[in-house]
Formats: sequence, structure tokens, C-alpha cells
Amino acid sequence: MAASGIVCAAVVAALATLTALVLHRHLTSDIVAQALDWGGIALCFLAGAIAYSQTALGRGEAQMRARLGQTYRLPTLPFDQVIAALIGAAVLFLVEFVLRHA
Repeated sequence: MAASGIVCAAVVAALATLTALVLHRHLTSDIVAQALDWGGIALCFLAGAIAYSQTALGRGEAQMRARLGQTYRLPTLPFDQVIAALIGAAVLFLVEFVLRHA
């Protein structure tokens, strides 16, 4: 799980850095740190969206089946995906902190 979080962080860091390079046409440590910060924020939003989508879909399915008189067990959260995104965000925030304070 930690390896997938680090891979997730590497992919988002590469995309954020390439976006910063296209927008600013040059890279400094401050620009890269800002790009990593936005990448970490995006991964946090992704983790929240994954968790929210699972709970919203489960509630709707449960209500639909309850009207039909059927029981339905709510699905559990996909903790592997959520934790991988949060580990990736933590790695990006850590690298950003090092860049800003080194």
C-alpha cells in the first residue's frame, strides 16, 4: 500500500512540475514547491471524493432496496485507495516542506 502511495506521489509530482514548467517557462525551487503543494491538495481531494462516492452510492442502493423490502449491507470504504492517495499527499507535502526550508 505504501508503494502505491509513493508511485501516486511520483506521478502527481511529475505532472505538477510539468504544468509549472509550461506555465512559468522556468523552474525554481519555489515554483516546484508550489506545484508539489497543489499536487498534495489534489490528492487529498481525490481521497475525499473516493470516500464520498462510496458512501453516497451505498446509501442510495440501501434506500432503493429498502423500498422493495430487501436487506442490503452497505459497502465498506475502499481504504486501500484512500490511504494510497493520502500517503502520496503526505510524501508531496514532505518534499515541499524540505524544498521550502532547505
